[in-house]
Amino acid sequence: MDDSGIGLVLDYWLGDSHESPSKCEEMSDLWYGGTPENDQEVVEKFGEIFERACSDALSSWAESADGALALVIVLDQFSRQIHRRTALAFSQDLMARAVAVRSVSLKFDHELSVPGRLFLYHPFQHSEFIEDQELGVSLTKHLLEECDPGWNDYVENSLKYFEDHRDIISRFGRFPHRNRVLERDSTEGELEFLVSSSSYGQ
Repeated sequence: MDDSGIGLVLDYWLGDSHESPSKCEEMSDLWYGGTPENDQEVVEKFGEIFERACSDALSSWAESADGALALVIVLDQFSRQIHRRTALAFSQDLMARAVAVRSVSLKFDHELSVPGRLFLYHPFQHSEFIEDQELGVSLTKHLLEECDPGWNDYVENSLKYFEDHRDIISRFGRFPHRNRVLERDSTEGELEFLVSSSSYGQ
């Protein structure tokens, strides 16, 4: 099993975030900042791993909880940094979702830290299928019930984002903020939403 990159991915992306919500806040620039510098760093450090994951050469990673999480991060997160603002950012979403679904069925998520579980669930948040959105919300609610009380506020805030994404898909059946890059025509309702509502990057 070629697992040499699992630790590299997890150490880079999660750092010490398992220790506390404050450690997660320290990682927020990398996770959600969307800076060109961070994107370029991911390209340089993990571009080869990303290409191997896309070609299914790292499928063995999915055989363990840590490996599955690392694979989801590569396919679901690194894809959005390496191909930011292009249609390719979403090209690995179905593969990431498949890894996440299998991992949940095997209860790998229960072996992970709080931030690890949330990132394992992100493919459901990124999906344009309402069933996936509902699953992501449900899993995050279970995490809130199970986590240490010190994580409650952090998970509650994360749950809000899962619910917000679910509500957008429930309303439109897709993410209007992706229409432009995916060359999809927006409806009048979607255009009004994009003007009046806060949106998400990718």
